[in-house]
Amino acid sequence: MVSINRLVIVLVLVAAVSALLLAQLDTITAPKIKQSRIDYKLRMVKNVLPSYDNDPNHDRQVIPVEVTGSAHVKVEVDEGKEGVLVYPAYKEGKLVGSAFAVTTHEGYSGDIDLLVGVDPNGAITGIEVINHAETPGLGAKIVSEHTWPGKKELVGRTLADSLEVKKDGGEIDAIAGATISPRAVCKAVKAGLETYAKQLKLEPPAPAATAQLGAQS
Repeated sequence: MVSINRLVIVLVLVAAVSALLLAQLDTITAPKIKQSRIDYKLRMVKNVLPSYDNDPNHDRQVIPVEVTGSAHVKVEVDEGKEGVLVYPAYKEGKLVGSAFAVTTHEGYSGDIDLLVGVDPNGAITGIEVINHAETPGLGAKIVSEHTWPGKKELVGRTLADSLEVKKDGGEIDAIAGATISPRAVCKAVKAGLETYAKQLKLEPPAPAATAQLGAQS
């Protein structure tokens, strides 16, 4: 009985120490992981916007919107405010584009999150996939225009143009054997453009002249 009690005490101590170490490890790594995700997103923001001379992250705005449907703009929390994070791009004081996130629940393996860049006229300036769980070698091809030409074909299009894959009667190329993934992306992009036209097409105040930290030449 004494041996069993000692064994139980040892196991409890080991479990307690392990839990404490894991908690400390999480405390150390969580901020780094969060910052890494932010840095990655900001790199994607740069990719989807036209040339600018301000800092889109410094000038970002949170715009409250109501979302519905399986594809919609992505609502996030930034500095205590909830809404769509819009990253404006300025060139010589003039708004040339805005970037924001959209999401779709219609991916083959789960949600697909995108960043979409749009110019003031509502034309797509760029698209980047920032999160997905699609099948490697098939649906995952949506991340690159080299493996999915439709990613590039969407650039320059507006709500007045075709935003559907060819299998649905549109003009955008799908992926052989993986139509679901590009179809989901197209629906998300269309939903994003619709929201931009109705609720996000707001020209923010001109950025401060000193806010050049993330400028793109």
